[in-house]
Formats: sequence, structure tokens, C-alpha cells
Amino acid sequence: MVGATNPAPGERPVGVQRAHWRIPKDLFQRGWDTKTLLLACYLLGCPIRTMEGLFWLPKAVMASALKWTEEELAEPFDRLFREGFLVYDDELEIVFLTEALTVQNTANDNMRIHSIRLLKTVQPTPLFDALLAVAADFDPKLAQKMLRDMPERFTERSDQWSTQ
Repeated sequence: MVGATNPAPGERPVGVQRAHWRIPKDLFQRGWDTKTLLLACYLLGCPIRTMEGLFWLPKAVMASALKWTEEELAEPFDRLFREGFLVYDDELEIVFLTEALTVQNTANDNMRIHSIRLLKTVQPTPLFDALLAVAADFDPKLAQKMLRDMPERFTERSDQWSTQ
């Protein structure tokens, strides 16, 4: 029976957004163990992830979502950190997925406006500088907009970026 709780094949349930996340093409060829790969996939597809890859996500929430203890989370998390897949602000519990903009960047002004709106909800953290560095290489228009619309979030400003 097709109804509000049982949509027809190929249809989304009412109120459910389509997932728009992508993964790096080589993610499954990196030689990671199953738990590390599972954590990477969770981070790339978790419901609160932003396209830019900078968002609040406590380690306890990661562990709970994966039905792991925080001790089980530690090893795969550390490996992703060591290999540069993520950077984490332990004090503010903010994660930055360093490859997020390499696989999906803002395609137009409306997406950049939305990105800025979301980024302004993230507490100031040194990870904004890391985001700016990645955006400078993979989404220069977003980098310029971030510097113009939220310059207070950056501790270091690159001379190559105009705030006009």
C-alpha cells in the first residue's frame, strides 16, 4: 500500500530531503580498515554535514551514531586525522573535512549565500583558516565571499584575496 509512510518506488517520503553528498573517487582505494572507512563515509554523509565540510559534531555523537564506544572511535578518528582527511577542534567540537570542497563546491551565487549563512552559525575557530585555504584552491569565489562577508572569522588573511 502506498501512503505517507510508504512512498511508491522511486519517490521520497514527504518532508525527506534528497542526500547531496559525494565521496572522493579514491576513498575505497586508500587501504583503510573497515572502521576507518565507515567513519569516513559517516562523516561525508551525516545529516548535519555542510557542503563546505566545517560543522559542529562532538565525538560522542559520532560514536553514538555508529554504535561505537568513544574508545572504539579513537583509532579510526586518529587515522583520518593523521592522513589529513579531517581536522578537529577538540575544545569547540568542530570538524573540518578537508576534502569536502574538492568533490563538491558551490556552483552559483545562491549556493555561496547559503554556505555563508550556514558558516556564520559555526562558532569562531582556527579551522576557518583551514577552510579558507582549501576554498582558495577549489572554490575561489566562495573564498572571496567568505573574506568579504565574514572577515572576523579568519586570523590570517592571504594577500591574494580581495575583500571588495
